[in-house]
Amino acid sequence: MESLVLDIPFVCKSWYKATLDPLCWEQLIFPEMETWPLFINPRFSDPFISRLMDAFQFSGEFPATEFIKSVVKRSHRSAVKIVLPRCCTEESLIYVADECPGLKILVLPPDLHNENLVFKLPNLVGNWKYLEQLELGSSINMPEILYQISIHCKNFVSLSVKRADIGEEDALAIVSLLPNMSTCF
Repeated sequence: MESLVLDIPFVCKSWYKATLDPLCWEQLIFPEMETWPLFINPRFSDPFISRLMDAFQFSGEFPATEFIKSVVKRSHRSAVKIVLPRCCTEESLIYVADECPGLKILVLPPDLHNENLVFKLPNLVGNWKYLEQLELGSSINMPEILYQISIHCKNFVSLSVKRADIGEEDALAIVSLLPNMSTCF
């Protein structure tokens, strides 16, 4: 992603045009940036953010939500895999749901700073009819998420939960709603 945003477009006009091809943006893997959400001066703690801020002349806080949205927009609705950073906001996740109808793989960070996103996720699952794999940061709200997946995502095969605290309700949801799925906790 760093090269597609900060290097390749500036080599020459033909390389710039090549980066406009939605195929370059099918896999949107946001880098792990320890400074997201941003602290007072992110320039000194993360080289990628520092380069972005310099290249696009941002001052103050880095506009993380706007950056996520701009990268998703470059895919022109062709993204099939998204690995979201821990700075992901509700606005960013809703944008991904609206702009990535062909999404097959969604990875949420294990330590989201906004845990309300897992409560918003079930309402968005219906947008991803082709979702095959989901990686959650925790098992919070898992029965509702799995229920929506069972209704909307007929090709779903894999669930991974980084910080799982699987209770009886969660286990029952897994075996009853998605019996043919592989799981990793």
